Amino acid sequence: MAPADDIIIQVEAPLSFESFDKIIVSIMAKKIASGATHLVLDLPVGPTLKIKHFKDAEIIAEKFRFLAKKFKIKVTVDINQLLEPAGHAVGPVLEACDVLKVLEQRPDRPFILEAKALRLSGKLLDLCLPDQKKEKNISGEDLAKKILSEGRALRKMREIIKAQGGNSDITIDKIQLGKYKYEVPSSKKGIITGFNNHDLTIIAKILGAPADKQAGIYIERRIDEKVDKGDILCILYSADKWRLKEATETLRNVPIYEIE
Repeated sequence: MAPADDIIIQVEAPLSFESFDKIIVSIMAKKIASGATHLVLDLPVGPTLKIKHFKDAEIIAEKFRFLAKKFKIKVTVDINQLLEPAGHAVGPVLEACDVLKVLEQRPDRPFILEAKALRLSGKLLDLCLPDQKKEKNISGEDLAKKILSEGRALRKMREIIKAQGGNSDITIDKIQLGKYKYEVPSSKKGIITGFNNHDLTIIAKILGAPADKQAGIYIERRIDEKVDKGDILCILYSADKWRLKEATETLRNVPIYEIE
């Protein structure tokens, strides 16, 4: 829908030359081109994210609202603090596993990711169905929870997969992860006090993600958890053993976890 725009972004990103205004226009151009009429925007804020301060998030949100109004798109913006990933993983296949776990309501699903998905879905339902929900006296988030718990969200996802030519019967057990993996141990005993999302992205790219669908990082430990020396913090996956080697060596200089 915006091929030239995508090429420009691919050039800018490695140079750390990304303009917020450019990103805003890029996102809205795609929404307008696809005919979107309602939009929920997730704006995470954190010390190791693109948006580091809430005041900047408010300015960006206002610019989104301005453009949305110009093109008659109903929009709601969710500004939230994010200190670590909501899911358990980073990388196409690993993230797909997270999503399936939530949709299938498995006991080991990422509950933070589920909560965030329900909150955003609820905001979209509030935006799209204000009158119907008022009559039924139910919030958008409660309606989203009902749709998820009844299995309707999973059935709809399988319909979408089938319409796109994929395997609609796919399960987590059938998904293959990267052939090579490395379990990252904690170098000391302590409490996890910080998580560097920027460094996480760097390591994931070195592993081959997102081009290598099976590459990525599975997060075993979260902020505020206690760890002993040698405990596994995360697992690196790649289809290329040399990429995996480079990623493990790079971790020494760009650590994902802060332990005190």
